[in-house]
Amino acid sequence: MTYAGITYYERDGIEDLLIFSAAKKLNALLQYIKENHSQAKRGQNLGFSFDPTKSGIELKFDTPQDEPFTGWTIRPHINPCILRRCDIDNFGKEDYPIPPSCHVSVYASPGAVPILHYSVPLEGVVEPVSFFIHRALRTHSPVIETAEEPSASALKQRKRKSTDIKSITDSLIAVIRNKEVVLSKVFEDSLPDIALGLSAANIITHSVRKNPSYDSIIRNFITGLEMKSSIAELEVHCMNFLEALSTIGGPVTGAADMLRRKWREETNLQLDNKRIKLF
Repeated sequence: MTYAGITYYERDGIEDLLIFSAAKKLNALLQYIKENHSQAKRGQNLGFSFDPTKSGIELKFDTPQDEPFTGWTIRPHINPCILRRCDIDNFGKEDYPIPPSCHVSVYASPGAVPILHYSVPLEGVVEPVSFFIHRALRTHSPVIETAEEPSASALKQRKRKSTDIKSITDSLIAVIRNKEVVLSKVFEDSLPDIALGLSAANIITHSVRKNPSYDSIIRNFITGLEMKSSIAELEVHCMNFLEALSTIGGPVTGAADMLRRKWREETNLQLDNKRIKLF
């Protein structure tokens, strides 16, 4: 059986976010991207068949390259970056609304070679196949190609939001409420692991850890948000939440990336992978 993989790009500040997703049917992936990543720039798609002795495919980022990539950083959000066959097969079912994906940050340092053409082979397939990360140095301020230029009033509104703690908190909560159906489905199959990670991050109480549910976890998280007295504290709380989810893997990691992206869009919080210091 031939499966489909596809790459697509989103711009996020100084870096590009590459996403590789896989599914049984290419049309299902295209529909998902259209509905959930409408501003993404689509890259190449490819077909592959699983090696019957393997349970998934792994994206290999450390193989020798034919072309120079000096000055470029390519950083997958999960290592090793493995997409399991069972998750790919289940995409589209009630409990699998998000396709298995690998998220990769791509950015250039000063003096980098102008064009990046970086090969990423798939391991665990019958016939060798690779996709290429193809990027060019930016010569202007980063914008998303498909987005309209923000108006002056919109920029002023964003600036006001960035200094208004209540507005930011309300926006963070609104994103969760809007994505509640998807998030609750994703959480359902991994509640014990999610609860363990969030308890270690001091996001939820011990009683919730012992008897976790989606509602109780989100209620604890929102209560923590509402207790913060500065934007820095809000950002640390959100980052702790996202980092705990990102370690679970599969759809839960995808949900964390979705929340990070939506929160950035609505609040202008950075929410990057660098630990924020309060003192």
